[in-house]
Amino acid sequence: MPKGKPDAKYVRFTEELNALDYLEKAYEATRRFPRDRTAWKWVVIGLHGALYSFAICALKGTDWTRVTRRGTRKLIAFDEAIKRCQSIDWMTQVVHSRPIYLTDEQRDAIAFLKRIRSARALCAPRPERRRARPGGERD
Repeated sequence: MPKGKPDAKYVRFTEELNALDYLEKAYEATRRFPRDRTAWKWVVIGLHGALYSFAICALKGTDWTRVTRRGTRKLIAFDEAIKRCQSIDWMTQVVHSRPIYLTDEQRDAIAFLKRIRSARALCAPRPERRRARPGGERD
């Protein structure tokens, strides 16, 4: 680690670097899973982030406004990014680009990933189960 202050005031990440970072984090979590049962959460977060980031990369091209909500600098939502990646209108920006075609299995996998990525599935506390004591009383 270099000593002293970094030259830049801010750290900047490209969409491509962001996508690869998410994918790397998901991979690292799969390696920890055998000894750390909570690592699955980071696999899910990493895969979702990588898919979203790669979709943004594919859509953006050389014009960042293609991936922002109209009139803002906020990114389009995950669902909108995936939808646009399947659109001829959005994905034929250069000669060699083309839309993706998802199979039913791929659509189901994305829906599953989104469902378990939700904050409720990953972070919401679950009610404790009360065990019955001998004699029928509950803890």
